[in-house]
Amino acid sequence: MRDTRGQIRVQPSKRVGNAASANRVIQIHSAADVRTLWLKVRDVPRRTEGRSKKQYEGYYLGVYLLALADHRVLRYPLKIFEGDSPDFTLVAKSKTETGLEIIRATDEDWREAITLAEREHPNGWTLVASPHGYGGDELEREFCALVRNAVQRKVPKLAKYRPVSRYDLLVPDDTRMGAGDRRKVVAMLTPWVQELKEREPRIRKISVVVSLDVLYDIGGESLVLPFVKWSSPNLKDAATGDSFSERVEYAGKFVAQNAIRAHRAAGRPLYSMDAEGKLVKETADGRRFEVRISEAGEESTVQELSRR
Repeated sequence: MRDTRGQIRVQPSKRVGNAASANRVIQIHSAADVRTLWLKVRDVPRRTEGRSKKQYEGYYLGVYLLALADHRVLRYPLKIFEGDSPDFTLVAKSKTETGLEIIRATDEDWREAITLAEREHPNGWTLVASPHGYGGDELEREFCALVRNAVQRKVPKLAKYRPVSRYDLLVPDDTRMGAGDRRKVVAMLTPWVQELKEREPRIRKISVVVSLDVLYDIGGESLVLPFVKWSSPNLKDAATGDSFSERVEYAGKFVAQNAIRAHRAAGRPLYSMDAEGKLVKETADGRRFEVRISEAGEESTVQELSRR
């Protein structure tokens, strides 16, 4: 229920139409409600700190709805039931029920490397990596293959889920390489998605989350919905209360976390400047050193520093 201050109240859900009992229900009446939801779900623990499946799914629900609200794609009012199969049931004003499934695009070796890095560096930042060494459109093709695999594993399971009018699939990027060129990814996936939807009419939309951007309804409307509108920034969005600088700051932190996570997962050292302007090197085993770089580019160690 939405109270008089415009905040979202989360309440135990009841059976509505075909929607079975779920953990909670959220009612969205405006872009401001979406912003409120996003602020509630955007800070989640790391894997090694007990992050739950529902926290992960809630984060990406927030990313998805925020993108749709920002770009005037979302229709109000919207009632969201949190469940298990499907992950969320979205009930529109027309009472049409859409099952929203959050499907991770990843590979197990990468997830194991990230979990190990997080355990060895409990005070570090975490998110996704950016690789090197890909040529042409090899990166985009590898990413699309992981998306297809994730969807193909999920589709047969939908028949056992609670009946709804249709299903939307949301695929977050949890890969080691990232997606590369977003428009190439949309173009590569479009023919496959269209064929899949012909075979599986219960699937309505397939969207992909890349960083904080949403590749919406691939093979349908095929929209790239950026988290930050670099080409036409709104200094203050009255609908959500966001400022352009807030979006840029959050996106910048996200990118920095990606780079740190990539280095740690690969066992490479991290370099930073401390408050006194000293160059600090942190090795994969957590040891910290003050170092200097000569004009010739050679590194020398000044002293070992205490661990954080």
